Amino acid sequence: MLAAIVGWQRAVLPGIQTNQQLPDSSQLATAQSQTTPTGSAAELGDSDQDSSDQDSSDQLPQLRVPVVVHLVKDSGPVSSRRTLEDVERVIAEAQRIWRPANVILEPTFTRSQLSAAQIDSVHRGAFQVLYGHPECCRQGAHLFFVNVIAGPDGRPRANGLALPPSLAVVADHTTVNDYRTAAHELGHLLGLEHDVESPRRLMFMGENGEQITAEEMLKVRQRKFYATPES
Repeated sequence: MLAAIVGWQRAVLPGIQTNQQLPDSSQLATAQSQTTPTGSAAELGDSDQDSSDQDSSDQLPQLRVPVVVHLVKDSGPVSSRRTLEDVERVIAEAQRIWRPANVILEPTFTRSQLSAAQIDSVHRGAFQVLYGHPECCRQGAHLFFVNVIAGPDGRPRANGLALPPSLAVVADHTTVNDYRTAAHELGHLLGLEHDVESPRRLMFMGENGEQITAEEMLKVRQRKFYATPES
């Protein structure tokens, strides 16, 4: 089945697009007040506050994000053991997480082989070298699936890794849900930082949270993708 994706015609990826004017923070706050029960956030509890954040996505324009999904094969020890069907599942579940924020992922799947130099660098944890891959990173987000995300000592050190503006990596074996890892790393490429307030949130580290705050929904709509890392 993997051979079926070799030589696929690559889709022409548009830039991120919205289909209406983006509301400002005061408009979003008004939308939240209409969906949030009377009482302070502290009185309501974190779960109620997060719920109102999700409801406010109805006030936001749809955001379409092109994502090139690289299934790394024929690349020695960094080759992913995943199948095409597996990465399709991961992206579909990542889409489920982002849909409440009215963010639509537009994936293109490709089988990618690394050069000998890239294999050596990736094996040592120097993932920035993937920006030199011929299919990365002209437009949109680029998500590479590899065997292991290792440090200089070769030992596994992370479930996923984001190298903004356009590059993220997901390991074959993750300590949290793999699709949550993909959604989390895409969040970084959309301009989000780690959340330290609630393990129920997508951007919290090392947990399976999936919630996206109202502030994060606004922030991702300011993100632009570039062809090379910003200096």
